[in-house]
Amino acid sequence: MTGTERDPAVVPDPYLTEQGLPGGGSSPVWAPTGERREPTASNWATFAGVVLLIAGVGHVLIGLVALFDASNFVAGESDPPLRIGYSAWGWIQLVLGAVLIAAGSALLAGKAWGRVVAIVFAAVSAIGALGFLPTAPVWGAILIALNVVIVYALTVHPAESSG
Repeated sequence: MTGTERDPAVVPDPYLTEQGLPGGGSSPVWAPTGERREPTASNWATFAGVVLLIAGVGHVLIGLVALFDASNFVAGESDPPLRIGYSAWGWIQLVLGAVLIAAGSALLAGKAWGRVVAIVFAAVSAIGALGFLPTAPVWGAILIALNVVIVYALTVHPAESSG
């Protein structure tokens, strides 16, 4: 190989070349340069809104299953934490899921009330998901984890994420 030919395995990064940054030439290793950007409040609010929508859909699905096929939930070894039937629990989950979907939509739309409603109902949703731990531990744990992440995401930058 002569000094003017390039190694075909080394391809310049087109982004770095376009920006005129180091590494845009013949460097085989890409290394980010410049300042690292931390996630902003709007990123956290968007993340929380999407996760809130997912959690709301999960609650709606659990509520529909409890309403239309209560035989799907077999009683756990211990007594359920709340002494209500699965049909009533299904309605509670369905309504709670609808509220979570509305709060997630409000967050994504940038409504100021969406953050407060999302924090309150995500906390209520996490507590309510405890009722499914004896019969559906995986679903219950997933919903609790999603709601904890929502509350964390919305309280990281509370003053900036309110729209």
